[in-house]
Amino acid sequence: MYSAGWCRDALTSATIFIDDLNLKNISIYIYRGGNKENETSIINNLETRQYCLFSFPSHWEPVTMSYLYLFKYIIIGDTGVGKSCLLLQFTDKRFQPVHDLTIGVEFGARMIDINGKQIKLQIWDTAGQESFRSITRSYYRGAAGALLVYDITRRETFNHLTSWLEDARQHASSNMVIMLIGNKSDLELRRDVGREEGEAFAREHGLIFMETSAKTAANVEEAFIDTAKEVYHKIQHGLFDVNNEANGIKIGPQHSPSQMDRSGTYQKPSEAGGDSGCC
Repeated sequence: MYSAGWCRDALTSATIFIDDLNLKNISIYIYRGGNKENETSIINNLETRQYCLFSFPSHWEPVTMSYLYLFKYIIIGDTGVGKSCLLLQFTDKRFQPVHDLTIGVEFGARMIDINGKQIKLQIWDTAGQESFRSITRSYYRGAAGALLVYDITRRETFNHLTSWLEDARQHASSNMVIMLIGNKSDLELRRDVGREEGEAFAREHGLIFMETSAKTAANVEEAFIDTAKEVYHKIQHGLFDVNNEANGIKIGPQHSPSQMDRSGTYQKPSEAGGDSGCC
């Protein structure tokens, strides 16, 4: 078992326990002033860039969240296009104008609602530098959704989309939902890639398209949530086997796998072959 943790301040901390190197099983503990708290109360405020290791009493139990599914996302694209800023805006609702280059990968998580169902997004922000591409490729496997990001003010980041897309299609599930994002839409006067060019690229390659601004938060919520809606739509139509976590989808604690059919539809115990307990 591997462990890593984040510290926001002296009184707030969270530990992630990773049960295997594929990062499939993660338990998050919340601690503030000697007391555990519900994960949703502060998890979105944790600083994911300040890592530390620490210990805690062995009798602690992981916080159990109630959600129907967990979707794994990756964010890919050239360095400097605003991937980390998009993640920070989505999880923390804030913009950080000066941001260190991502080394390897960074992690964020947030709960969303789709059709009245709680969905947990587990988001991996990858480094854009060529030297980290081999690490990035390992995160394609087991991802249900990807945000492919370019900078509308830098044409070279748009020109490199084909290479990123080829990587994603080669290493990820064929059903992975890919959202193409033209970021920094607030810099209209410096635009170097037309909106219609992004739309055309998305149509040609079967992607969803949206322009966003991590600075103003324009369309940031929509980008992440619309991707999740498409993943959920595919589940409902049987395109994802939710019992195979290699697809980047994990059934949450709301329902057990035995109460789901292959398409992820909830079944009553009698429909799933269980004993109702009635004589």
